[in-house]
Amino acid sequence: MRNSERYNEEKGHYQMTPFQKHVPVLVHRILGQSHGGIGEDPHNILEHWHSDYEFVLTLHGYATHFIDGREYTAAPGKVFAVNSESIHKILPDIASNRSLTPGEAAAIVIHIEQHFLQEVLRDYPNDYFLPESGNDQTALAASIQRIAEVFPEGYRVAGYEWLHIMSAVDEFLYLLCRDRLVSREVYFPINRAKNQERLRGVLMYVADHYTEELSQQEVAGKFYFSKEYFARFFKECTGVTFMSYVTRFRLDKARDALLSTNDGVLEIALQNGFSDSRGLINAFKKYYDDTPLQYRKKAKQGQAPQMVSVQQP
Repeated sequence: MRNSERYNEEKGHYQMTPFQKHVPVLVHRILGQSHGGIGEDPHNILEHWHSDYEFVLTLHGYATHFIDGREYTAAPGKVFAVNSESIHKILPDIASNRSLTPGEAAAIVIHIEQHFLQEVLRDYPNDYFLPESGNDQTALAASIQRIAEVFPEGYRVAGYEWLHIMSAVDEFLYLLCRDRLVSREVYFPINRAKNQERLRGVLMYVADHYTEELSQQEVAGKFYFSKEYFARFFKECTGVTFMSYVTRFRLDKARDALLSTNDGVLEIALQNGFSDSRGLINAFKKYYDDTPLQYRKKAKQGQAPQMVSVQQP
C-alpha cells in the first residue's frame, strides 16, 4: 500500500493514510453531526497541508474555506480544489448544518495521490487547479458523487473492481483539467508564493514552541515581519488572529491530553502553554461550552461535544 499524508493533530500536520493497490483515491464524508467521536469533528482541524490533492463537494450547509491564503465561501453544489502542499482549512457554518440528521453527510472529500497526478499532468508541478470556479459546477459535482458511489469510504477493493473506480476518477480528472487547470506562475505570483512559505514557517514554529510563552511581536520578528503587517497578514490568510490560532492549537493539544491521561486540569494547562488552569477552562468554555472536566466526563460516556464556535477573532 502507498501512503497519503493527511492531517493528524498528535503529529502536528501530517498523517500517513494508506491508498489501496491500483486505486490512488480516498473518499471521506464529512458528517453534519458526529456521533460523539473526536476524530469525526471537522471543526477541530486547523491550517494544514499534505502531499495528496484534495477536492471538496459541499452537499448541505455553508462553510468558509481558506486555501493558499485566500478566503472562499462554500455552498451546496460547490466544488473546491486544494493542490498538493497547499495550506488550507475549512470553517463550517455550524448553524446551517444543525438540521442534518446524525450520519448525514454535509460534504464529500476526495483525496488523489500526488504521484498519480504527477503522471497525468503535462506540466507538473507548474500546473495548478483553481480552488474555485465561477463556471457551472454541476458536472464536476456529479462526478465526485459518482466516485463516492462506486468507492464508498472504507471499502476494500477486490478483483478488478479498481477498473470501475478508475473510470469514475478519469471522468472527474478530465472535467477538472478542462475547467480548472491553469499555470501556477500566472495564478500564484512569486511574492504570494513566498508569503505562503512564510506562513508555513510560522505554523511550524507554533507547533514546535506552543508550550512556551509566545508573543505576536516575537514571532513577527523571527520571520521578518513588522508587528502590524504580520497581524494583517495572518488574519487575511487564516481568518483568525495569531494569538487566537495559538490558543486553538494549545487547546487541541490540551484536549488530547485530557482524553488520553488522568492528569489534572492545572497540570495539562501548564504542559500545553497556558499560564494557569483558568486560561484552559476559559478556552474550553469558549469553544466547547463546557469545562475541561465536563468535557472529559462526556467523552468517557461517548458524548464529547463538537465545537460551538470555530472562528474567534
